[in-house]
Amino acid sequence: APVQYEFGWVTIAPAATAAASRSPAGARASLSASGVEHGMTATVYGITGAQLAEKVTWSSSNPAVATIVDSTGMMRDVSDGTTIITATSVVEPRRKGSAPMTITMPPPPLAPGLVINCHAEIAARTVSCGYSDDVALAPSNVQAAHGILSFDMTVQNLLPEAMGTPDGVIVDSAGIPLFFAVTAAAGGTVTANNQSGQREGRPYFGYPQKLGQNEVSASLPWQLAYTDGVTSFDFQVRVEAELQPLLVINEVMVNPNYPASPDERAAEWFEVYNAGRYPVQMQGMVIADSAASGRRPYHLIGASLIVQSGGYVVLGGSANTSTNGGAPVNYATGASISLMNSLDALKISRVYGAGDTLTIDRTQFASAAVSAQNGVSRELKNPALDNSNMDGSNWADASVTAVYGSAGRGTPGAQNSGYTPNRLPAGTGPVRLSRTAGQSPP
Repeated sequence: APVQYEFGWVTIAPAATAAASRSPAGARASLSASGVEHGMTATVYGITGAQLAEKVTWSSSNPAVATIVDSTGMMRDVSDGTTIITATSVVEPRRKGSAPMTITMPPPPLAPGLVINCHAEIAARTVSCGYSDDVALAPSNVQAAHGILSFDMTVQNLLPEAMGTPDGVIVDSAGIPLFFAVTAAAGGTVTANNQSGQREGRPYFGYPQKLGQNEVSASLPWQLAYTDGVTSFDFQVRVEAELQPLLVINEVMVNPNYPASPDERAAEWFEVYNAGRYPVQMQGMVIADSAASGRRPYHLIGASLIVQSGGYVVLGGSANTSTNGGAPVNYATGASISLMNSLDALKISRVYGAGDTLTIDRTQFASAAVSAQNGVSRELKNPALDNSNMDGSNWADASVTAVYGSAGRGTPGAQNSGYTPNRLPAGTGPVRLSRTAGQSPP
């Protein structure tokens, strides 16, 4: 609505076109972490009603609801609420116009990740969900009455990583949330009716538990409300949960034979293998070793260190191959790790909650003759084996033919020289549940 003064007025309207890098004016387009933008134009009029070629400045009375992005009149939604957008002539500030705006933020799109497509038929009382290598959704006991489609839903974890837990032991405070979003509903609308809560603008159904590989959750009742005229609809479920990092201390060089190094710690290293299906970011995790005198202070991994699924990273005292014996170290720990030649332990932990540390993996040794041979690394025969005792039979010396750098024996950053394939008995692979449910029997 223009505000008319004796000096003229300004009208505000949706822009005919937006900047080339933005969506057409008036269109709502999700922007990553920056809200939704709308193009606006202002037309300036003099007191006689003649249109004037004057530029304007823009302002929002409530920037917490909507802000002005630039001088072209691009408005960005921030949150639900109301604001007044004002355009003021730069030639005569008493020529201005304002437009009240009510902002309703759209729910954000489902983030990339584990998304499963499902389909529901009201009359047939069926719900079916698509296939995933990572989880299986199993709806059952489907009923439809009085505008409510109800069914029970279980989740099966098909990942090698435990789900809903930061370390495989404790249950994460968020459990396993399943986010719900309708993607198509012919003839009306469909909404979640008994969701556990909302996060990121999306309703979710929460499973307060952790699931190991192939484990099935407790059944949770879902209710979806549909309006008259809806006969079928499609929806997506995004599974978002903490995953146990399946990091394995896979090889350790305790006693490097590299006289050229001024400090033996520079040539010490250990290798970490990711036995999980998803990459693991080690930045923010902590590492430490413990000798007879006790555990040394934790070293916080302060730089990005991603371990790909089935991949390796090497952590060592120095990444300089001229002082570390030629080991391809991905992350240098400096002097914070100092492996003794007997009675020492090495562990990886993650910080969780209010300063708690949860052990991700740990190994130890007590025999210098076995685990601290001069210039010979100790290798785990298979990452699936118990690696807690480096002196034990699950570990072996690096082969005499496995030479790296300047005559060191080991395979840092590669499959161990003594690797032994793990042959699972028949029938131990993933067992998948049915993911289609129909009308319950009477």
